[in-house]
Order: sequence, then C-alpha cells, then structure tokens
Amino acid sequence: MKIKNIIKIAAINASALIFAVSCSSDSDTFGLSDVTNYPVLEVLGNSPAFVQLGGSYTDPGVKATENGVVIPFETSYQGDYRGANTLNLNVADRYTAVYSAVNKDGFSATANRSIYVYKTGDFLTSIEGLYESKVVRTPSQGAVPANIPLKYVIIWKNTDGTYEVSDAIGGYYDLGRSYGTTYASRGLKLNYTAGIATVASQPNGVGVFGGNVMVSNVTVNATTKTIVIPSTWDSGYNFTATLTQIN
Repeated sequence: MKIKNIIKIAAINASALIFAVSCSSDSDTFGLSDVTNYPVLEVLGNSPAFVQLGGSYTDPGVKATENGVVIPFETSYQGDYRGANTLNLNVADRYTAVYSAVNKDGFSATANRSIYVYKTGDFLTSIEGLYESKVVRTPSQGAVPANIPLKYVIIWKNTDGTYEVSDAIGGYYDLGRSYGTTYASRGLKLNYTAGIATVASQPNGVGVFGGNVMVSNVTVNATTKTIVIPSTWDSGYNFTATLTQIN
C-alpha cells in the first residue's frame, strides 16, 4: 500500500509540474502575435517628379497601411549629387525622398521618390539643364547600350559662374549599370561663352573606382541642344557622352 501511495503522489506531483510549466509558457507568450503584417507603402503622385529651379512643389507623400489600416509615416530627403539633407528648390540636384513606416511589432518598410530640381538654360547664355545621355565606351561598349538614353545627367551653375556636370562620363556606371552616384565621375566644371565650352576643372576620377579622367574638346550645338563630352580614363577606357537637353 505504501508503494501505491508513493506512486500516486509522484504522479500527482508530475501532473502539477507539467501544468505549472504549461501555464508559465502560456504566460510568457501571452499577447505576442505569431503573424505580423508588414507596412505597405504606396507612393502617391508622380515619381520621378520634375521641378524648375526656384519653383514650388508639394510632396504628396505615400499611403502607409498595416493590414489595410492607415498608419503614420515619416519623410526624409537626400541631395544625391550635392549632398543636402533637405529638399531645397533653389539648389539644382536630384533629390531622393525616403518614406518610412513602422508596424505595431516594430518592423519597418520604406519607399522612395526621385525629385529633379533643375533650370533649363537657353544655350545662348546658359547650358544648365536636365539631360538624357548616350554613352559610347571604347575599346569595348560593355553592358550599357550606346543607343539607349540614360536618365538623367544634370548641369547646374555654380556661384563662380562655372557649369558643373553631375557625371562627366554621362552616367555610364551610375545610371547605365545602376551602380549609383558613388560611381559617377564627379567634379567636371565647364566655362561657357557664346556657344563655346572649355574645361575649367577636371573630374575626380570615376567615383569609388578612382583613377584619373581627362576631358578635352567639349563641343556644344545650340541648335540641337546637345553637348558632347569626350574623356579618357586611365583604367583603359575612353568615353564619349552625348548629352541632349530636355524641357
């Protein structure tokens, strides 16, 4: 009889232990969701957006939802070529608007919009503008077709009167290969008078690829609103970027 009682007590204690562990486990996970609904962001309005320098623009933002319910979102801006951290309609650049939202479980999602701020020069006194670019690379063209325009190269006027080109090689790696702005050939500055463009400052290599790029014999056609920029990169390639201004 004693043995049976001991077995019964042991069984009762084991059952109580299992119940306690089960209750503890339920308590630890109570209120936690097994399924999370990630934020969904729908960009409203045009993307990309185009704004003339000094003009006005109201960012339409996004519609952010979690499982169909509208939730708040935040917006930040980055000047892709000139480095601003706000949207400045008085400074020509391509700006990226970044929209972000967080769901109730702390998971986030983002969406982007490109905003081009530019001035359209008349080619009499100014070559500012937004340009489509076609690039020929020798001795090999590579993965970027020479006959498909890349969108977009920007030319802006500096306070010293020079005109700066967002990418001296026409966006071959930045736009054509979609490597981004860190692969643009930055720093090319031109003087422009009466249809003649001369180099005021050579570019600073090809972004993170580095090296030296030399630009010479830039030609301008005011009738067709095109600028041809030949360059030599000491990594073994030559580029001819033909920029065509768009309205």
